[in-house]
Amino acid sequence: IPEITAAKIQDDSAFEISEDKSSFDYFFSIPELSKYSGSKYKAKRQAANRCQAKYQIEIVNQSNNKDVGADVLNVVHQWENLKLKEAKNVNVDYERTATERMMHHSTEQENVIITVAYIDGAAVGYSIDELLPEKFVLSHYFKTLPQYDGLTEYLNQQVAKKLNKADYLHWNWQQDLNIESLKRMKLSYRPAFTRKTFTVTRS
Repeated sequence: IPEITAAKIQDDSAFEISEDKSSFDYFFSIPELSKYSGSKYKAKRQAANRCQAKYQIEIVNQSNNKDVGADVLNVVHQWENLKLKEAKNVNVDYERTATERMMHHSTEQENVIITVAYIDGAAVGYSIDELLPEKFVLSHYFKTLPQYDGLTEYLNQQVAKKLNKADYLHWNWQQDLNIESLKRMKLSYRPAFTRKTFTVTRS
């Protein structure tokens, strides 16, 4: 349950309440990620600059392209194959199904922004985000092909620049699901704050 609900029942002796850290949502400053300014973003800034210098990369808003699903799912397929070649245990079946469903209805969802990165005309990464009230943005899905140096940092920055230009402030990258590598990645972008969630059980 969210923190606001936990606060309302914290004095009820019938329940035990504990933080569920793996379900905390990570929120990032869109203006900060759009610039990568200062020492705390030095590594991100350098990686994004390497990507821009090394590749002929194009960042395209494909929100109104009903055929963009093929590009997005091709990235998922390539990413999965690369991880399997590295003998990593990955399973993107749920994510693939959810992404397919979202792509099928993408042109019907005015608040969903689909951003795709292309190198030499081939899709190499994507970011699927939803515009919310009160200057918040929710990240649904994000992937980049790992063989492209700095692509993750570059794509995140380019999406942040577009969101910043539209006056959005807070970017929710959701939970880390207690996956250590995912937690390290999200912390490396210096979250502005987290939204706590709690587990409630009967005493």
